[in-house]
Amino acid sequence: MAKFYSSDLPRKTPELTFTDRTSTGATINWSLLTNPEDFGFSTISPYYLLWVDDCQGSSITNLLVNSTTQTSYSISNIPPGSICNFRMNVLNIIGYSKIYSPTLQVLFASLPDAPPKPIYKRRSGGDPSINLEAFIQISWQPPF
Repeated sequence: MAKFYSSDLPRKTPELTFTDRTSTGATINWSLLTNPEDFGFSTISPYYLLWVDDCQGSSITNLLVNSTTQTSYSISNIPPGSICNFRMNVLNIIGYSKIYSPTLQVLFASLPDAPPKPIYKRRSGGDPSINLEAFIQISWQPPF
């Protein structure tokens, strides 16, 4: 007995992650769906559509990617301090998925460098006869 499936709308969308974030850019990543049930038993490869808002809190309406094979997208020239919202849906031979991936929020900022290490100045084991407690003295540069 053979099983036959008719195509249906995609039932799943990939989750989005990001890497290589800087103060003005990042790479958005996802995996392709591999289970035929997830992409609706489509007779064509599903299209992955990556969307973004205007990075100022408006609706997510700007299409960045429409591809059957792409698994990442690098975005750049974003003003530092901006928060961009990304999401993805999938298109197959029947139509668009009814669901989107969870929204991925990316704050475009760089992690600050580690502060300079403290500098040893002096130490003393103390002298109880003159009420001098043991101490270590260090100094450091203030944060930038």
